[in-house]
Amino acid sequence: PEDDENFVVELRDPVGAELGSPSTVEITIFDNDGETVRVPYSVAVGMTNHLPHDIGVGITAGVATFTDPLPELAGRGDRVEIDGFGTVFIESCTDPWSCSVVSGRGRPPADVLDGTVTVIAPAFGSLADAVVGAADPDHLRTFNLAAGNRALDLVCYGGLEDTTPVVIDSWVTSEFHRIRIVAADASYGHDGSWRHRGRWSGSAYRVEVDGTDCISTTVGNLSIEGLQIGCGAGPDVGVAAIRVGESAGKMEISEALIMLDGTSGAAQRAGIAISSSEVLDIDVRNSIFWDLGEPGNEFQAGILVSGPDVSLWAANNTIVGGGYGIHNIDGRVTAINNLVAGSGLSSYAGDFEIDSTLNLGSDDTAPDPPAHAFGPVIVTLSLIHISEPTRPPS
Repeated sequence: PEDDENFVVELRDPVGAELGSPSTVEITIFDNDGETVRVPYSVAVGMTNHLPHDIGVGITAGVATFTDPLPELAGRGDRVEIDGFGTVFIESCTDPWSCSVVSGRGRPPADVLDGTVTVIAPAFGSLADAVVGAADPDHLRTFNLAAGNRALDLVCYGGLEDTTPVVIDSWVTSEFHRIRIVAADASYGHDGSWRHRGRWSGSAYRVEVDGTDCISTTVGNLSIEGLQIGCGAGPDVGVAAIRVGESAGKMEISEALIMLDGTSGAAQRAGIAISSSEVLDIDVRNSIFWDLGEPGNEFQAGILVSGPDVSLWAANNTIVGGGYGIHNIDGRVTAINNLVAGSGLSSYAGDFEIDSTLNLGSDDTAPDPPAHAFGPVIVTLSLIHISEPTRPPS
């Protein structure tokens, strides 16, 4: 393992020709040996400098020690600007006076003696900016996580809605070089939790977009965790909270609250729309979908799957409204422990794998032989005390 190495290739002094532009290119030999380096950047709308005044800092072997305690808002992925030195990013903090910090590429920075911190702030002002800007010269300097031996963490916090559509493309990932987008909870070091607690919260991080998809991706090996996502559009505009296009690899969507605007129309609407001709394994779990549209609309679904090489594992989700709950057109879907209510055409449509079980729906389509439809439910609960067995003599 060693640092990145750079050199420049320059064309000059042509004979019988003229040079086009560019005639110079910088080549980077990436540090891609050893374990994958996780690089964190934070995302928050409307937050600028957390510091009320400049503070002193020293950095030794990647550990920053501050002369004043950091504000409670500071946490993982925030940028720390040091006068005359440059920018580092918070990796983790043991207490308000001491944090591990990394360079823009995730490596320990050079040591600093008696530095002055002028800014501690989110790395990016929106998730849309982050999925593009994380590759720029001030950060990772590449879209190729696999070649750079990097994994990317985008930590989202703040109480203002993020209203810019998020388009994730251009990235090269792998099983070990993933992109993780996560709404921060208290473990990330910020003041309290910026993640919802099972119901929509106007004070937690959320993506709210009108007129187009909230999040769309053609990049596999992606995790989305703990986000609130709300999408709306006119009746003739197709929209999805998360749209997965031609992606390959492994994808996870978990602990999400997904809300459409309830509008019915001729255009497709889905909480999660998956359509790929690539080999894609996608897990959707522990999430809630609602306001999907009118119950009888065939264009509206909680989860829509299309692609013979797409495998969906859906577990512990609650889906309310729309024409379909989970609609499998031609993929491979395993559904476990899902609850679908109020889907006017079919709670579960299409073929489901034989391992599907413990699902409920408001009709008889639940893939759990024999199928279960729920109406009034009576449960008798018996509490039985079982004494612990006598431990034999030792």
